[in-house]
Amino acid sequence: MAEKPRQIDEPEQEQESEKAPNVLESAFEDDREAHNAKEIFDLIQKSYLTRLNPEETRRQLLEHGRKEEDIDSALKLMACIGAVNRIAFGEGGVVLNFVPSKHKVRPDIIAMYNPEEKDCEEGYDVRVEGLNEKTLIRVKAKIPLIGKDGETVKNGPLVTLEEAYLGTSIHEARHRFQHQKGSRIFSYKDAHLVGKQLGKIISFVKHYLDIRREDMEKDGAAKETIDSEVNPGEFDAMVVEILAQNKLHEGVILEDFFNLVKIQPPELEK
Repeated sequence: MAEKPRQIDEPEQEQESEKAPNVLESAFEDDREAHNAKEIFDLIQKSYLTRLNPEETRRQLLEHGRKEEDIDSALKLMACIGAVNRIAFGEGGVVLNFVPSKHKVRPDIIAMYNPEEKDCEEGYDVRVEGLNEKTLIRVKAKIPLIGKDGETVKNGPLVTLEEAYLGTSIHEARHRFQHQKGSRIFSYKDAHLVGKQLGKIISFVKHYLDIRREDMEKDGAAKETIDSEVNPGEFDAMVVEILAQNKLHEGVILEDFFNLVKIQPPELEK
């Protein structure tokens, strides 16, 4: 059976001593209009999907017994992850892995950032098995919609498919940012240091993860599993993901959306 499909998102090639134009960045150049999730999602699919060699990837995943709908979801999600990564960090060179099977410790995981280690290249995994159904579960959830004044909007909208894909992509790219030297991430202590909207999101995530930890402990989950879901990195990535979903719902300028990957809490005076 074929190995799992993988690509390396290579940096743009140089031509005549000048960098070749980045097709993705060119699509967003000088665009100062506010966009919703569907518009940004469609731009990404149009400008980035072909980089994933979709027909060959599909063939290999079918050989692994994966379903067409899961492969479709995997290609769409990986296109979003690859595009967000490229725009946010201004480079390629990371490995994009389509992993046919579920994660052993956390079978609900759909994507993951992998830092460079001794036996692991830096990059992103998308878990293909059951991906379509797991994405639809996310769509059935409601966005914790919080106005810029910090007021929670009751009966908030359901997450759209596009918001689910883009939110996950921001979340995973945020994990890459966390591994960069000097990066500052959000904690529950930052709730009073930021604007009302972000402060409310931080408080929401703290409450959610506190309850999540309690529920997992009651269910007898292994410490490894609990720590993989409730930790400072996941707290920070979830804050940025929910902030991104709120911005997408409001309408956001493309540059501002991709810059969310590197948003940082205020630096306290020493």
